[in-house]
Amino acid sequence: MTQKIPSSQIRDFIRSFVEAEPDLFGPTRDTQPFRDKIEQFLLDFVTRHNRPVALVALSHENAFERICARGMEIRTVIDVGASDGQWSAKIQERFFPKANFLLLEAYDAWQEALEKRKAKCQNFDYVVAAAGDKVGKIYLCKRPNHPTGGHAYHRKIDGRYEEISQTTVDVEIQKRRLKGPFMLKLDCHGREREILQGSINTLKQTGLLMVEAYNYGDRGRMRFHQLCAFVEKLGFRCVDLAEPHFMEEGYSKNADLSLWAMDLFFVRGDRPEFKNR
Repeated sequence: MTQKIPSSQIRDFIRSFVEAEPDLFGPTRDTQPFRDKIEQFLLDFVTRHNRPVALVALSHENAFERICARGMEIRTVIDVGASDGQWSAKIQERFFPKANFLLLEAYDAWQEALEKRKAKCQNFDYVVAAAGDKVGKIYLCKRPNHPTGGHAYHRKIDGRYEEISQTTVDVEIQKRRLKGPFMLKLDCHGREREILQGSINTLKQTGLLMVEAYNYGDRGRMRFHQLCAFVEKLGFRCVDLAEPHFMEEGYSKNADLSLWAMDLFFVRGDRPEFKNR
């Protein structure tokens, strides 16, 4: 027998998705047709498979609730790829109200929004620079029509790439004398290895690591299984996931709905979750 999903859960799921994609769903966009399509798709899925589906189980909020319920002390959240800071503000309000937040964003188009966020939110600071494995310069492909989708590279590939400053997480943490335990969040489109290499000292005091991971290895990205192996060598194991994305129109020329990306959550490998597992 099919279990009816409460309409409130559907609305919460849709709202969280829209809020997570500010560049796609601006305040002046009419999102009702999109909401209707998503709602119908989810209801059809439940009916077709004749079983209940937890619509919000894979949201960031539910992942944090599961993790925090098992005990997770965080004194500083480091958000790499912060865009306008909206995500950090939401996480601060719901889960880590007493924590310090350090936001790193490579694209200077977000600077005004970050300055407003800093003025509005307690214990917020930000840096407009790319994060990497050393202090210096790097080239960023700026995409004004998709400001959350920039790509950084060590050399200038074409005219779209502009030279910008690069820093490391370790340098910025030491500069501000921020204290752990840390949470480190990476949304950096393939720069995970370099950023983690520039975070070695910070990772020693990190309790929670959240990384956008990919199923395809284009642009030299680590695929999700390679990322899991890489961070396990640093002492972390995957404990949760959130917000899977699929290849659809607007994201790829190959809109075949295959798995594209997801956010993986890692905690230290010696935690109780992994005892005898």
